[in-house]
Amino acid sequence: MAGFSTGLSIYKIAFELSPIILNGGILSGVFPGEMLPIMAITEGANFPFSILSGAQGLSLDKFFAHFQVLPGSSLIQQDIGRYPFANATIAANAVIKQPVTVSMLMICPIQNKLGWAEKLGIISGLKWLFDEHNMRGGTYTVLTPSYIYTNCVMRGMHDASSQLSKQVQNTYQLDFEKPLVTETDVQAVLNSVTSIIKSGAGAVSDVFGIGSSATNPVSSLLTTLAPATSGQTAAATSVAGSVVAAPSAPSLGSLSFGGPR
Repeated sequence: MAGFSTGLSIYKIAFELSPIILNGGILSGVFPGEMLPIMAITEGANFPFSILSGAQGLSLDKFFAHFQVLPGSSLIQQDIGRYPFANATIAANAVIKQPVTVSMLMICPIQNKLGWAEKLGIISGLKWLFDEHNMRGGTYTVLTPSYIYTNCVMRGMHDASSQLSKQVQNTYQLDFEKPLVTETDVQAVLNSVTSIIKSGAGAVSDVFGIGSSATNPVSSLLTTLAPATSGQTAAATSVAGSVVAAPSAPSLGSLSFGGPR
């Protein structure tokens, strides 16, 4: 790290050499904190290859991969309501939150005689790791100089090589998206609903959006659906325990049939 100040070295490691951190997924129960910086994979084979090639130490500029955030990454993404949600006034200025996206370039040209073997092993291992991590529901933290994107999911990884270099597959683009609903959000909603249910039967009305005066939503629903009681006996229309009593069946002797006998 000769020639670099402490501040510059920290900046390069955080935003240029290892700006992507894997969370959960394949790391669950394996690493403390279930977090792994991408530098642990991209530089995992760099040190032994550097030793084999006779290099003395490893400069920050000689790392296998350097990352760069692409222009166009979003901080706020919204759509505009084009039809009434509650009334015409609200729809006129209503906005709908959309997921934000961020893309990183991974620049990894071959730098030494053994670079082709190094690159084949690292990129193949990185692809396998991403596949397994994504299939197990893993997320990513993406560091940029202006904002830290958390709980992101990977949208894709593809070749974005520049034709200015004669080396093929010298650059890869990694696309990430921060979804609106995360595992933490779902857990918070579940805990809220569970707390309401556990607090008592009277609070169940809050879950269904019924006013606090309605302590028994089922009884209120049955009362609304019950027929009018005007002109009927109490036995035919009584509601006991939220169950409407059915009228008794008429006897055959009480039935009259029209027409000649």
